[in-house]
Amino acid sequence: MFYLNSEFIMYPKNVISFALTVRPANSGRIYLYLYANSLAASWKIGKMRKFTDYISYRKMSRYLEIDYFVIEKSTQALKKMGAIEVVETNNKGTIYKINIPEYYDNEKFEWIFKDPEESIIFSNLGNSIDDVLDSLKHMKSKIKENKIPLFKSPVLSQE
Repeated sequence: MFYLNSEFIMYPKNVISFALTVRPANSGRIYLYLYANSLAASWKIGKMRKFTDYISYRKMSRYLEIDYFVIEKSTQALKKMGAIEVVETNNKGTIYKINIPEYYDNEKFEWIFKDPEESIIFSNLGNSIDDVLDSLKHMKSKIKENKIPLFKSPVLSQE
């Protein structure tokens, strides 16, 4: 199981808006957890990762500290909305495909979801998601080598 402990995760504005407004409320927490274990983890492997690893309700329940029954109902609600899709299920758990909330339809009062590769959220960056991930990995390596300092050192005058 892939966990993003102590990692910085960037969430697009629409993902956060969806997670904060979706009902039942725990569905938002579950969606963010699944997003973190799929699309947000893309930079670690260097290519778009639309799918989670095998995740069971029991693991989600333990990690998020939410009752098993609530996880089950909230996941069913996310599937019904189109936010997630089941790719494969076996005794290890379920692999989910994560869709991106593209926009909120005020006439239908629902979020419209798209495949991450078709989403304007990632295409608005001007580059493909893989190019953006490569750029982020390059910057991370330069920061580790201290070639791009995070903080400027103060210049001390010598009098």
